[in-house]
Amino acid sequence: MILYNTIVGLAAGAGLILTAELLKKLANGEKVSSEGYSLGFGMISFILGVMGITISVTWPYKKVLHANIMMGEPALAFGVLFAAASFFLWTRRELFGDLGGADENSEKAIAYILLVLRPVSVWILATGLMMARLAHRWRTVRAF
Repeated sequence: MILYNTIVGLAAGAGLILTAELLKKLANGEKVSSEGYSLGFGMISFILGVMGITISVTWPYKKVLHANIMMGEPALAFGVLFAAASFFLWTRRELFGDLGGADENSEKAIAYILLVLRPVSVWILATGLMMARLAHRWRTVRAF
């Protein structure tokens, strides 16, 4: 029985740390190296995407079914989210060069980023609800 929980957990943890760091920089109006974050999110999305798909399509063949479902599908959801973030950060890198100043360009950049994040927040909310449901399910599975 092969479980990929270690690499999935490592990638998800690194992705959450990078996300928190990026959001902190954006909230403080600091300059952001979008290329660096894009590469970091890209590596993480590759690992989570490949492992998430692998676990999601092979879970019926494993002995620990609930653990594979609870790791594979969230990994795939996070992988897609990080891939989208990587793509956005790379293609709109000139936008992030305007951050960190007290001028009109910085304010426009922040307004545009918030405008883009609003529809993406639906996916983030749905992923969070999925994680909450899986955590509740895990508690009931462990009770038996």
